[in-house]
Amino acid sequence: MLKSAYWPETDTFDFMLVSQRRVFGVLCITIGLLGAISGTISAPVNYAHGPQFAIGGVLVPVLIGFAPLFAYKFQRLKTFALGLIIVLYAHLLNTALGGGGAHIEASYYLPAVPILATILVGLRSGIVAALLVIATYLLLQPAYLSFWTTLPLIILTAGLMITLGVFQREINQVTGFLTAARERAEAGNKAKSAFLANMSHEIRTPMNGVLGLCQALSRTPLNDEQRSLLKIIDQSGEALTTLLNDILDLSKIETDKLVITTAPYQPVEVIEAVKSLYAHNAAEKGIELHCAYGNDVNIEVIGDAIRIRQVLCNLVSNALKFTRTGAVTISLHNCPARSTTGEELVFTVEDTGVGMDAIQAKEMFKPFVQGDDSLTRAVGGTGLGLAISRELVSLMSGWIDVDTTLGKGSRFSFAVPLVLSAHQAPIQNARIANDTPITAPRALNILAAEDNQINQLALKQLLKPLKSNLKIVSDGRQAIEAWRESAYDIILMDIQMPEMDGVEATTQIRALEENLPRPRTPILALTANAMSHQVDEYLAAGLDGHVAKPIDENALVEAIHRLAG
Repeated sequence: MLKSAYWPETDTFDFMLVSQRRVFGVLCITIGLLGAISGTISAPVNYAHGPQFAIGGVLVPVLIGFAPLFAYKFQRLKTFALGLIIVLYAHLLNTALGGGGAHIEASYYLPAVPILATILVGLRSGIVAALLVIATYLLLQPAYLSFWTTLPLIILTAGLMITLGVFQREINQVTGFLTAARERAEAGNKAKSAFLANMSHEIRTPMNGVLGLCQALSRTPLNDEQRSLLKIIDQSGEALTTLLNDILDLSKIETDKLVITTAPYQPVEVIEAVKSLYAHNAAEKGIELHCAYGNDVNIEVIGDAIRIRQVLCNLVSNALKFTRTGAVTISLHNCPARSTTGEELVFTVEDTGVGMDAIQAKEMFKPFVQGDDSLTRAVGGTGLGLAISRELVSLMSGWIDVDTTLGKGSRFSFAVPLVLSAHQAPIQNARIANDTPITAPRALNILAAEDNQINQLALKQLLKPLKSNLKIVSDGRQAIEAWRESAYDIILMDIQMPEMDGVEATTQIRALEENLPRPRTPILALTANAMSHQVDEYLAAGLDGHVAKPIDENALVEAIHRLAG
């Protein structure tokens, strides 16, 4: 609070207000210190006229020194500043006229009054103060001041006000330009966010049909050629989804909306999961994929396992893309922290690929920057993965760097603080779950609200293994009517639908549950609106969970099992 009152930060576009607060703070501290020292020295003399004068001579300057705190607390800067200016004017005039004008030189400081009034209150107040000072000089002449003394003081006061008026005008113009630039930037950010949200929805919706039907088709009898072609379709769709997620992540990082969440996790399990994810790709290229662990890493720690996995996936994916022969090794060890006390977990991905020269390595962590253009065109990629990885590691208070030699391979390393979980249960050797679909323990009555016919078909196919009783409607209003007519174990709710969207439908269902009364029905959002702030809105509206489109079959069934039992 002290810093905000006396010397606020310039983290706002209202630079004038910040400057006023700083000037007011410095002025009050100066008056407070000098006045208190002067009052203390003069206390014996003042006490002869009465103890109240001795006390006031010290107490009043001290109170002036605290004025910025009161101005900040009550948000009345101009009111307190105006009061200080009046006190200053009265003090200078009283000093000048005291003792029959023995200290008339004090009136020479009166031009400071309109200067402070202009800076702290505004130009109009400054003009009024200047006219008051000029009138004061005219009244003091000729009894206390000669004409040749008064005239320069009046000219000085008028000249200072003209100069301050011009300066104030320039300040206002610059502030206006900055305000307009801020408004344009905010409008641009809103437009970009709206565009990204719309782009995410419009791309995810058809991709959900493509990937959903691919998953359903993979369970049907296929010959080798058909299965190979289906795999290509699925991989292409997943690549497009990954690209979309990268763009959204970069946007959230740029706008400081990406949040790091911490929870207990096992780093070895994360690495094994990443290895299992890329084992097939490595085998297809004839590349060995290894894991290596140091001592004392088979532990449970606190951190964001999802983001650590994301960084590892980016690094392993790049290593496999740029390695033709040899091996890729994922390793983990702990060591003393570079810049702080304690220890850190160091994750390393090392390959025997093409490597980079020093110039390429220096630029690799910038957005949209890639290595050799000719090789990049051959293996693909957008140049976003490493930039996002760097920002994610930074948000986790860690570091990331690369050691590479052209033609010999690269070693990417990143570290995060090692924070042990309070509960250290025995840990088994972790492995990622297999691809066997999860099945529900009983047949469920499921209501789904989905307006896209292709996605309706995909949803039917994805839910076939559950052998559930599935009813599909096309909008939120129909979902409410269906829910009224029959009881369901769970509702799968799309968000953007005609007639009534999924959020409004959920809100009405929740209200009806309270009024009827009726048991709460779990509602799971199945939507292409996958940005974090959108998911938060859905949960706040009464939905119980979220599965993003394109829908992963196992993720969907697992969410249904978790909510419906």
